[in-house]
Amino acid sequence: MQAPRHLHLVVIRRILRYLLRTTTRGLFFSSGSLIHLNDFIDSYWVGCSDTRCSVCGCCIFGVINYFLGIEFHQTEDEIFISQRKYAKDLLIKFGLVNCKPGATPMNIGEKLQLHGGTEMDDVRSFRSMVGGLTYLTHTRPDIAVLCLCYIQVYATTFKG
Repeated sequence: MQAPRHLHLVVIRRILRYLLRTTTRGLFFSSGSLIHLNDFIDSYWVGCSDTRCSVCGCCIFGVINYFLGIEFHQTEDEIFISQRKYAKDLLIKFGLVNCKPGATPMNIGEKLQLHGGTEMDDVRSFRSMVGGLTYLTHTRPDIAVLCLCYIQVYATTFKG
């Protein structure tokens, strides 16, 4: 297994810089649309025998505004779902608030490379960036494909 390289960090930071320009983006649902909010916990997948761990319920009365880092803005005709605060918190956490915003999440024609560059010292911080971006893909289809491709290519090669 291989540790993340600095060139991997460059790709992740480019996606984060793109967020600076696009923190207000999200998903719109018009009236009449059917929306399902599904939540899965680990015990569903491992067959936990403790019923307290394998049953999860949530009851929301009234208009939902914020749930698990996702903001809901509702009108009579539509619902807008975003993670604006979460995206801004990611930028603050990784010190990218004052950097120059990116126009696109990845340079056109750039290929993701598995090898090359120097190894990173702080693997934990890198994984935190990748995990934060992964959670952000719930409401950001514009970065979802890139993030998921990146994770698919690199995630299994990192030592930890």
